[in-house]
Amino acid sequence: MIGGTARRSSWLKPRRAIATAIAATAVASTLAACGAGVRLEGRLYGGWREITSVFSHMGRFGDSQADWYDTAATLGRAGYGALTYNRRAVCPGSADGCSQGSDDLAESWRDVVGAYERARGEGATRVVLVGASIEAMSSIEAATQDDIEIATLVEVGGINNASGYSFSRSDLAGIEGVKTFASSRGDIYGGADAAREWRRWATPPKRLDILEGAEHGNREPTSCARSATVRNVSRRIFSTPCGRRPDKRLSGRYAS
Repeated sequence: MIGGTARRSSWLKPRRAIATAIAATAVASTLAACGAGVRLEGRLYGGWREITSVFSHMGRFGDSQADWYDTAATLGRAGYGALTYNRRAVCPGSADGCSQGSDDLAESWRDVVGAYERARGEGATRVVLVGASIEAMSSIEAATQDDIEIATLVEVGGINNASGYSFSRSDLAGIEGVKTFASSRGDIYGGADAAREWRRWATPPKRLDILEGAEHGNREPTSCARSATVRNVSRRIFSTPCGRRPDKRLSGRYAS
């Protein structure tokens, strides 16, 4: 996850994302999406809804969209749309699908934009970007693009100045919508430090969630990252209109 050359947010933005539904079950439909010309495979929970979340997975070997299935299914059952997908070149196979392209972490933000544009094209008016580890950074990068209007950003375990991503105060200040920055306290990559810094730089409404533990990202079912995401997305973000302050009784710090 660590390494690469830092790049700025002014890179050429991807334009259109084209996707075709290819299968469906009672709970989820499997689909294929194109992000900047790269065919991506994903899974949709809850159908396309006015509020739809895009879940982007970590970048370690073995990570895939399957890491988000439980969380996405929780939101789908609650009546929201939730889209998981394999970032470019990730191919777990079988029901979990295969995405095309070459493995380039610094380019994976384009996949986030592709998924975002598919959701908007299907009628979502409030799109939530949720990303863990490297895809937290990809989601932030996507949110900084001029033609992207998100309702909410949830980053879990992202770090700054790594893997081709470097964010400034002005980058974070320019992101609209509700923003949640989450990490375990002992994240060995520095996720907690990045979360604190990004929250300082971001404009309200914004929230910081630092949980006990040392897990990085969301792969383990009991990790702090996954529990933070479920709580923040399903209980806090979607239970209040975009831009309104959530119930103070819920844990964590929130500024509006």
